[in-house]
Amino acid sequence: MPLHFLNFAPTSWGESFTFYPDVPSILLSAKSTTPLLTLATASRTSAPDIAISLLKQLHLPPASEAGASSKASSKRAYDIFDYMQIFPGDKKTHFARIQKQSGVSYDEMLFFDDERRNKNVESLGVVFWEVPSGVTRAEVDRGVREWRRRKGREEK
Repeated sequence: MPLHFLNFAPTSWGESFTFYPDVPSILLSAKSTTPLLTLATASRTSAPDIAISLLKQLHLPPASEAGASSKASSKRAYDIFDYMQIFPGDKKTHFARIQKQSGVSYDEMLFFDDERRNKNVESLGVVFWEVPSGVTRAEVDRGVREWRRRKGREEK
């Protein structure tokens, strides 16, 4: 099975879903850092069961096997996240639950989203980085630089 089919989830309605091209490598990189990063997902959907099902269908190739070709040697996207908050509601509620479950303080969190209205999480202390055209490696790098700048942790 070609690699691109691992990152593709068809639905019974004839639609298909996939990650933005850079997302699999971003997620895998985040889980191979030292120290490991905690990853959470927050989705304001009225169809949480479908969203979770899609995360279980989408697979990420092993970081060491860029040419991986089977789901057996890949990792489900669902399994890469440490915490999930997928339900209709305000992002501040999602983040309050993530914070309570994880113990990670808000000021240690960086949130990427394509909806400007979700910048309201900054009132909690979360750094919000808008990705209006989707998540790319460049946007993640810019968001991390901004988080470091705001926290006084800029690389020298």
